[in-house]
Amino acid sequence: MSALLDVDDLRISARNDDDELTPIVKGVSFSVRAARWAP
Repeated sequence: MSALLDVDDLRISARNDDDELTPIVKGVSFSVRAARWAP
């Protein structure tokens, strides 16, 4: 089954009032695959 979403090397940073970046998330990778719900 193929992935619906692939994320490779995600990086998220926040900028403070002094315009400096602070890393929040570094180097995260993941895939989201389809799922079936059968009640």
